[in-house]
Amino acid sequence: MTQGAATGRLQNLSLAGPAGLLLALVPVAAALRLTANGGGYTIDDWGIWGAATVVAAGVALVGQPVARLSGVQRVLPLSLLGLALWSYASIRWAAWPQSALVEGNRYLVYSAAVTLVLVVLPAQRWRRLLVAVVAACTTLPALQVALQLWHSPNALARFEGGRLVAGVGYGGGLAAAVAIGFWPLVAFASDRSTPRPMRPLAAAGAGLVLATVVPTEARASVWALVLSAIVFFALCPSPIRSGSIAAGALLPTLGMWHQLNGVFASAGVSHAHTVGVSIMLVGLIAGSVGLAQVMLDELVTLPPVARRAVAVAALVWLVLVLAVGSVAALAVTDGHPVAWARHTLQRTVDKVGTEGGQAAGAGQAGSRFGSLDTGRYDLWKVAARGFRERPAEGFGAGNFGYLNVLIGRPFLFPYQAHSQLLEVAATLGFPGLALYLAALLLPIGACIWLRASRTQPKTDQLLAAGIGGALGYFAVHAQVDWIWQLSSCALPALLLAATAVAMLPPGRERPRSLVTGGAALLLSVLAAAVLIVPATLAQRYLERSYDEPAAAALSDAHRAGRLDRLSGRPDLATARALLRTGDTAGALAAARRAAGAEPKFWVAWQVLAETAAREAQQRSALAARARVRLLAPHLPLELRAEVPGPSFDHY
Repeated sequence: MTQGAATGRLQNLSLAGPAGLLLALVPVAAALRLTANGGGYTIDDWGIWGAATVVAAGVALVGQPVARLSGVQRVLPLSLLGLALWSYASIRWAAWPQSALVEGNRYLVYSAAVTLVLVVLPAQRWRRLLVAVVAACTTLPALQVALQLWHSPNALARFEGGRLVAGVGYGGGLAAAVAIGFWPLVAFASDRSTPRPMRPLAAAGAGLVLATVVPTEARASVWALVLSAIVFFALCPSPIRSGSIAAGALLPTLGMWHQLNGVFASAGVSHAHTVGVSIMLVGLIAGSVGLAQVMLDELVTLPPVARRAVAVAALVWLVLVLAVGSVAALAVTDGHPVAWARHTLQRTVDKVGTEGGQAAGAGQAGSRFGSLDTGRYDLWKVAARGFRERPAEGFGAGNFGYLNVLIGRPFLFPYQAHSQLLEVAATLGFPGLALYLAALLLPIGACIWLRASRTQPKTDQLLAAGIGGALGYFAVHAQVDWIWQLSSCALPALLLAATAVAMLPPGRERPRSLVTGGAALLLSVLAAAVLIVPATLAQRYLERSYDEPAAAALSDAHRAGRLDRLSGRPDLATARALLRTGDTAGALAAARRAAGAEPKFWVAWQVLAETAAREAQQRSALAARARVRLLAPHLPLELRAEVPGPSFDHY
């Protein structure tokens, strides 16, 4: 059979349409699953889903024999792929090489996810349906949480420190996982082309996700929503209609603000039931507003003059709201808003610099939203210093934790800079920064182009506005939090980004040869089998070994060692298991192997110091402690004379 005949047969098996949509839903299902199961932070959570996504992208490339992407459209997947390849290259100079491998795998999965959308969804109706599914999947965790808080007798378990964390385990992560769907839901609810029964449901979903953000106490999420509103309404072709839907979610959320913050304000006293009821009420009110708009669309058709009158009235109302807000701001700041803001910011910076300032804890205030105190400032300084020291190559992908432990002051444990821009700058240098900015700005630029283009139908412009608002939200939130490392948050955002880029004018159709498609599939399978799956299983074995009886723990540590040849974590797990049995001599030998395999990992040296001291090998103990002081000069006193917990050992 000739190559032309093979290509023709492949065209008959094209994955475009429903089959392509099902393939593109693999990362959607991954995000939904991970939202309920840890958020998808460590690779043992997301690795198998990531491998499936990478293989799905290979299947898409071999099953779609016609290449339609323009040069601009190729920038998004190639920039993410470039981040993956540069991360793999950084293994050579990274202090923690296995962490660089895992971070490269993360970028590879993200590249595969956007490739799926760009390749298998060439028709706008399928892309629109994908956005609807992504938006709907952000409402499901909000609805599930509300129902659990309403009915579950153990509802308080969904909170941590007074903050709603649910299945993600982190308030900011839960907030991002649901809030990413807010503006697409508003767009669908206000779009006349959306099926009428779905519009009130979309409006109700917008209310649910917005109300769910409040009890997470995620200040970054609230500010990101405020700033993303500017993006959405700047792009929105029907700001009044969409504004009424957004107001239908916002006003009841503000009205029930104190009820939504009830658990945090009560220092752990169970107000969880009230929070669940409040979330449901906000969703019900927002859905009612959406239903009212549908009914008005059926009953009233305004002539052009009346529409202009409504627009003018809305503008006057907006000016009045801004005027009232300005007066209130002047009253709160004693007539000096700029001086007040400067004084508050300086006080926050000073407090962070001396105390590592944090927001009020549960029971100390009505919510966290009244405070600007945060530990992020010190993390950002560490990342900026790292970028200045190594601007060309960075410290290696996934190695901010090493840098933070080395130069952070005061010592903070986070392995992320809580700003993706600074994280990339510190770990991947200028090349990584350029690739990240391309992946970040291209989809937003696509939304702007779609709004400005006169050839695009209004419904597509409204969809682009919804996507633009979501991407604006994610871009802002990701600069003050570590949601990029949570697959439950990043995957929906990247799928929306790919949809926006896919709506740009396609390139000239070119047949993709059987050889090219087969090579793409083979590479995707190899990448999943060689890069992602071994690291996933290694982390899974390590995590399991920490809680197992000694014999099983040693077996799992040995399995992890066969899969992880870049770090000393498997030997460290062996040392931990032997310490539990009292075999300090064996633990000392394993700790020495761990320190030799990963000489810049402070935990290995700390374990070595403690085991050497127990074996009365004082010279080895003193040498190991000296190495700990070099690698972690600001280690807290309580950790200097004990074996650190295994929470430090993840990749």
